[in-house]
Amino acid sequence: MDYQIDSILDTAPCGFLSFNDNSKILIVNTTLLEILGYSIDEIIGQKIELILPIGSKIFYQTHFLPLLKLHNKAEEIYFSLRTKEGRDIPMLINAARQYYSETLVNNCILIPISQRIHYEDEILKSKKIAETAILSQKQTEKELRKLYEELHCATQKLEKLVNIDGLTKIANRRCFDDRLEQEWFRLCREMQPISLLLFDVDYFKRYNDSYGHQIGDECLVKLAQATQQVVCRSADLVARYGGEEFVIILPNTDAQGAIAVAEKLHSTIQDLGIPHQASEASKIVTISLGLATLVPSLDKSPKSLINQADQALYNAKQQGRNQTAIWG
Repeated sequence: MDYQIDSILDTAPCGFLSFNDNSKILIVNTTLLEILGYSIDEIIGQKIELILPIGSKIFYQTHFLPLLKLHNKAEEIYFSLRTKEGRDIPMLINAARQYYSETLVNNCILIPISQRIHYEDEILKSKKIAETAILSQKQTEKELRKLYEELHCATQKLEKLVNIDGLTKIANRRCFDDRLEQEWFRLCREMQPISLLLFDVDYFKRYNDSYGHQIGDECLVKLAQATQQVVCRSADLVARYGGEEFVIILPNTDAQGAIAVAEKLHSTIQDLGIPHQASEASKIVTISLGLATLVPSLDKSPKSLINQADQALYNAKQQGRNQTAIWG
């Protein structure tokens, strides 16, 4: 899966940073290197320098979260990162503490505040107006309700910015990880099944080479929109997993229900009729899909379901592509 991780980092519109418990940097993506002005050789193995700006506003947490005591659940706070030139760039950092091959590492997604300043201003403006209204006691109940509605709307816009893939406008990998964890523990209690569909475009590299990356991006957008039409339940989630890979979460869905969704997805994408002369599977764009179903339990993790779907996807490709393979 290393190639998938590299693809996710390369296409990420925000910065990505991974470091150990000694604060030494392990991984950094190209976006963050460009923001900070460092080369990869200058930053790998160095200790990260984080500054908590005076007067910063923490929208998701009201306390300071030391980076070396991160929770398993992602937390969002504001920091500044110092560039090579000595400039401090305020950023929103979403941090998570995870194990990789029994090694504990800290992963951070970093978004410069300048990308979110418009929505941040809306929130601050609404808060100030609301506070003034409460202190003066001159605002009517209707006016106060309107202010809080504006605040809620601005907060939703912020959430969408963090959770939506910039190209396809569907959920991104971060949103997928959060939702899968939530559904996993919910279905543990209910002892109900969850299904996962992991698929990618057959011979997509050849597609890009033949038609160009802009047409390739348009193809991914069409596939994302088509998949959203297939998956209709509000509890289901369609997300871009990385590159040309997509994933679907189907809570409270057994294997037969997931197979029905997979068949409908194949049919819908075939009906798009997107030409793909470089494919060995068909003359139009097709997908290979891996399907896995589990009843979650506390002695397993959501990663086990992902691994099963990934292995099934591998089997679908080995068997000739343009098909669904079921794990187990």
